[in-house]
This record gives sequence, structure tokens and C-alpha cells, in this order.
Amino acid sequence: MSEVSRPVVVEVPSDSRLAGIVRSVLGALVAHCDDVRLSPREVDEISLVLQEAVTNVVRHAHAHDASKPLRVEFRRHVDELVILVRDEGPPFTLTTAAPDPEKLREGGYGIHIMRSWMDEVSVARAGGDGGPGGNVLRLVRRYRDGARRPAPKEAARGSRG
Repeated sequence: MSEVSRPVVVEVPSDSRLAGIVRSVLGALVAHCDDVRLSPREVDEISLVLQEAVTNVVRHAHAHDASKPLRVEFRRHVDELVILVRDEGPPFTLTTAAPDPEKLREGGYGIHIMRSWMDEVSVARAGGDGGPGGNVLRLVRRYRDGARRPAPKEAARGSRG
């Protein structure tokens, strides 16, 4: 997979109130980059995945320590969008089982949502196993046939109503 251009990188303090900035970058990529071929529904799905990823970093990796940076890289490829979410937290593994629907509770659904709406979800240590650099969550969404972006006129009309 060859990248279409250099990554777009956003770094914010580890504060869940700033997740909207990360989601706004996704929206700007879709609006202004013809090579990002995502439907409005796909953008909504990926936005929720980003919200979950940011929330997990803030709560679990950084324990609400806003002095630790949260870094998100958007890498545009010919046939997919790759999003890397970097933190400075301790190692973790992705859960494999979906939450039990009989035991409804708040929380614990983030990884399940990510796996449901992304084509690939993986985590690695920055700098390799045991590296001091934190975690890198890799989220991949392949472009679907028929995914289209609204024409500029159509997008403007939809934003007024």
C-alpha cells in the first residue's frame, strides 16, 4: 500500500473534551481530499471509533493526565485510510470477546465497536515489544466500491437544513 501523501498528524493533551478536534480532522480530510473515499455513514462510524479510541487513551493509558500527549496520525493510501492512535501508557492487549449482552453495563464496548466498524484493529508497542514509547493502536478502513463523497453543491445544501 503506498501512501498518497504525508500523514496528517494531530496532537492534543490527553483530555476527552478534545476528541472533537480529532474527529474534525477526519471531517476535513473527507471534505477536502479527493483520495479519501468515505460515505457519510462511514465517516460517522469512524468518528465514533475515534471517540472510543481517544476516550480509552484518556481513561486507561493516561489515567486522565492531561500532561501526556495523545497523537493521532491519518495516513491516506490508495485503497484505505489508516489511523494510528499513539499513547504513553502501559502495554495492553485487545480483548477478543464481545461483551455479554445479558450483562448490560456502561463501558467495555469500545474495542467491540472498533472491530465492528473497522476492517483491521491491532495494537503494538511503540519501539517494539517492551519499548518505553507507549502503544500504537492501528485502525484501518478500506474504501468500499460505490463510496462517494457528496458533490460540493450537495454538501452545502445538506449543511443548511
